[in-house]
Amino acid sequence: MPKRRDINKVMVIGSGPIVIGQAAEFDYAGTQACLALKEEGYEVILVNSNPATIMTDTHIADKVYMEPLTLEYVAKIIRFERPDAIVPGLGGQTGLNLAVQLAKKGILKECQVEILGTSFESIERAEDRELFKELCESLGEPVIESKIAMSVEEAVEVAAQIGYPVVLRPAYTLGGTGGGFVDNEEQLREMMRHALFLSPVHQVLVEKSIKGYKEIEFEVMRDHNDTAISICCMENIDPVGVHTGDSIVVAPCQTLTNKEFQMLRDSALKIIRELKIEGGCNVQFALDPLSFKYYLIEVNPRVSRSSALASKASGYPIARVSAKIAALIKLEKLRRFKEYREVKDTDLPQKFTHLETYIRSEEFKRNRAYLLNKNRYQTTEDYQLLCEFDALKKRPEIAKYILLAQDPYFNSMRRWQLVFEDDFNQGRLDETKWITRYYAGERFLNDTYGVGEDMQLYSPDNITFGESAVCLNFRKESIIGKYWDRQVGIREKKYDYSSAMISSATALRQRYGRFEAKIKLNRCALTSCFWMLGDTEVPHVEIMKCEADGVHMGRVYSYRTAVNKDIQLIKELELDNAYYIFTLEWTENKMVWMVNDLVVKEETEHIPDVPMYVVFSLGTNKEPLEKQLPARMEIDWFRGYRLKS
Repeated sequence: MPKRRDINKVMVIGSGPIVIGQAAEFDYAGTQACLALKEEGYEVILVNSNPATIMTDTHIADKVYMEPLTLEYVAKIIRFERPDAIVPGLGGQTGLNLAVQLAKKGILKECQVEILGTSFESIERAEDRELFKELCESLGEPVIESKIAMSVEEAVEVAAQIGYPVVLRPAYTLGGTGGGFVDNEEQLREMMRHALFLSPVHQVLVEKSIKGYKEIEFEVMRDHNDTAISICCMENIDPVGVHTGDSIVVAPCQTLTNKEFQMLRDSALKIIRELKIEGGCNVQFALDPLSFKYYLIEVNPRVSRSSALASKASGYPIARVSAKIAALIKLEKLRRFKEYREVKDTDLPQKFTHLETYIRSEEFKRNRAYLLNKNRYQTTEDYQLLCEFDALKKRPEIAKYILLAQDPYFNSMRRWQLVFEDDFNQGRLDETKWITRYYAGERFLNDTYGVGEDMQLYSPDNITFGESAVCLNFRKESIIGKYWDRQVGIREKKYDYSSAMISSATALRQRYGRFEAKIKLNRCALTSCFWMLGDTEVPHVEIMKCEADGVHMGRVYSYRTAVNKDIQLIKELELDNAYYIFTLEWTENKMVWMVNDLVVKEETEHIPDVPMYVVFSLGTNKEPLEKQLPARMEIDWFRGYRLKS
């Protein structure tokens, strides 16, 4: 295999200790370079100040100098060892910068040391921002509007010309160190001072921001014979603006059209040929996701972080081949290259990548597991729905529901429109719906008071809340409160008991409708009442009134004249242990009382025709037994309907 016969000793410059922005991929690249050069019969001298890497093992290179990677120390080693050539492009930006310094100081010329691989002139054209811009413009390749600045004030002037936001790119720095996006002059001045300090040549490119573009990378390779190939394309998941080292990178590109791929690949190959790169090279592009517009961001004339990723993704040993090319071995002479091209020039890699992605996907795994399952039908959503239906159909409450749904009663329910409801699950009383006192229009005292023979004062303090229910509590308590005397009006009175009341007087007051509530209470000598009261003519309708002898339903009367005192007495209800739904349907010609939707009483005479409101109360007009106290009335919910027009 042809190689350089005029050189015997080669120095490889490593990347030094692992730091932020320069990771272990350069140790990998340098190790591969040393082994490749030894394989060709060269004596390899390694300079690297990192003891914690396999590169500095004794079997990797013939000699290892674990000295600081500075101009002074490397120059001493060169003068002592007298290598025929150095390989700088496999130790990251650290090695590249050292090679540039050695060349500029004349040390390489003094010791007659040749740079293998990419020449010093090519490195300068790629790394120097202004020279690179001129190169791209000469090739007709689009570059972002930019200008070199050597001072803070110069950068301020350039940014004003270009327009904010801008990007600062220090020359000859590692992984974009010291650069970044700035949105105003204040940020620019602060970052520029830092960038100038970090750049070895005190040179910073001020560039127009294209944040939001796709960031695409091509890993390409060229030899001294001008044979050039594209090894791998990579796509950063994050757009331009997020550093490559912080972004997830996918290889090959997933979102490029064939036209975009060919366009960017041709551009990358054109650039490395013009730069006369020898070895691996990374070319970065910014691509407008909404058009075919693109910009050349930068070229790394060396093995980079992306080279390690591309090697892993493609299987092509970029660092190893770069070292071989540095020894002037031609690409087409490498067996690996021939094998690579035989496959790459076909559609097989693309098909393989597509199938590999699908086979590793969760969708494929699910489909495969489903098809391999003998009981596939039992795993389907339809089967699960069928099982759920069968289970519901067997439940007694569903069977009862289906039966009841055919009952004519539900047809009558369709006449009603819900206009008022409260589930009492807020843990407090909704003051827009309820008041806690008697109501007789705005003519009377807007405060708590008692009437008639009441032995208790209705107080909001006796309203509590259980699990999704409001509770009216009756307890023994001496209290001074207001009392409405029909003869003299409002006066004070001493009460021996306190209780609670809620009324819909200000929110629900209507003529005719359906009114129902779910109630639980303890049966005693107290009077628990769910009733309706008029505001003007004062009719009084008891929907449910519970006393010691049972539940009374069906009474309609006035304070002045009894209208209908006939009641239906129900003794069988287990009021202490369960909730019951008490309902009144009130139309122009009929009133119907129900318990749990079962009709208890109907009335077709003496039907009130004035608006009324709903009241829940708990009280007494005779001394209750101590053992009956405290007493309570629980209301789970209330609903009010009106007839649909």
